[in-house]
Amino acid sequence: MDFNCIEGLLALPEFRVIHQVMNPKQLELHLERRDTCIVCPRCQRCCSRVQDSRPRCIRDLPMLERPVVLWLHLRRFECAECHHRPWEKSETVGAHVKWTARLYTHVRQEYLPYPFKPRPLGRGTLCWGSKGA
Repeated sequence: MDFNCIEGLLALPEFRVIHQVMNPKQLELHLERRDTCIVCPRCQRCCSRVQDSRPRCIRDLPMLERPVVLWLHLRRFECAECHHRPWEKSETVGAHVKWTARLYTHVRQEYLPYPFKPRPLGRGTLCWGSKGA
């Protein structure tokens, strides 16, 4: 199936769409990095043998009036030289995030239009107030 249109809308050049599932409540897009090998962090050789993989779920901006869930299929490679098994990392998506940066920015602009600043309550505790309080 041709996913060029969806890849263009996603604007994540690091990844390619390998599968899509359109449910009544959400659109699920399965992504994989375009690179077929990574550089071993120990010996600096190219690792191309895939040892393992794991899916990672990240929410993104809605498409086609449905919430979007990105399933990143991250692979674990095995180095033929030193037998180290590094996981591939994404430059676009951080290690422990659950939302894309654009969804986070959209939610902040839409629902939290005022900057939050901490204000002291006393005895070292902070309260997060809005509208510059």
